[in-house]
Amino acid sequence: MTEVAEHQGPETSAAVVVEELVFDVATERRDHWIDADAAAWDDALAGWPGFLGKEVWVPADGPGPVRVVIWWRSMEDQRRAAHTIQGDADRRMGPLYREPSGHDLRRLRRVEPQDR
Repeated sequence: MTEVAEHQGPETSAAVVVEELVFDVATERRDHWIDADAAAWDDALAGWPGFLGKEVWVPADGPGPVRVVIWWRSMEDQRRAAHTIQGDADRRMGPLYREPSGHDLRRLRRVEPQDR
């Protein structure tokens, strides 16, 4: 399940789309899964219009899900990419493919550092 929330990004005053994907990956397979995810997705995303960035997060203290956070310029850009490249990228994951889960995110507020 793709989780998407619109919010004000730090680099722009316009709304951007944040997509959070949560994957259950066994800890002993995590590095291999992350490498496969990069090979399947990163080049296709990097060249996609409206793609603003991707981060992969894992728990600092051991086991737990892999979280992939992707920023898009607009919901339209995210939907077009999902429709166009998702099937091929998921197939490239092969047996490491996992259906993502998660929940919707909505940013309520942001605190930024003060000028010093």
